[in-house]
Amino acid sequence: MATPIVLVSSPKGGVGKSTIVKNMAVCAAQAHLRVLAVDLDPQRTLALWGERRPRTEVVQVEVLPSTYDEWSQSKRRFSAASYDLVIVDTPPGVEHDVEVVKIVARDSKLVLLPTGPTSVDLDSVLPWANGLKAARISPTFLLNKTDRRRKSFRTAQRALLEVAPLAPVEIPSYEDIHIFDARGLTPLDIAKGAGTSDLETLWAFLRGQIHG
Repeated sequence: MATPIVLVSSPKGGVGKSTIVKNMAVCAAQAHLRVLAVDLDPQRTLALWGERRPRTEVVQVEVLPSTYDEWSQSKRRFSAASYDLVIVDTPPGVEHDVEVVKIVARDSKLVLLPTGPTSVDLDSVLPWANGLKAARISPTFLLNKTDRRRKSFRTAQRALLEVAPLAPVEIPSYEDIHIFDARGLTPLDIAKGAGTSDLETLWAFLRGQIHG
């Protein structure tokens, strides 16, 4: 059986792709899955987090720095290694790598598109989602860095649902997510860290989509 892959993609930077990958990888490891996080971003945000992560007292998450050009080689590597799950972080922007991103997307069990709720975010992510659908790839949106009290939140929900499914949880802008990041940690590593409940709900959704 092929290793399930979750691709986290967005045409816009700053929407929290790397943060989502880190937290979902920790959730998977805490669920006793052998998880690999693949960092395709040249900025190596995810890989640096992996280097900073403590080697004791928290679950271990393996991070593989790679590139789009190395995708086929990387895929053979983690398939041979029998991982339970691979989660892929991608660079901001897709305009120079559209076709290769679609190759990775076709290899993936789930394509997750994080987005903020602003009109700028939607103007970026909606065309990308439509492009994926035109290529027979079915994405799922995730509203990230949200404030549920704002009118823009409901407006964004409606606009996204007209194009593709929306994850049944939103991730607000929790300060703890960024405080622990510099230490290679996530709120999930800390008892009662802010945002833990939302992140665990997102993981439950992802796991259901992957194994359902």
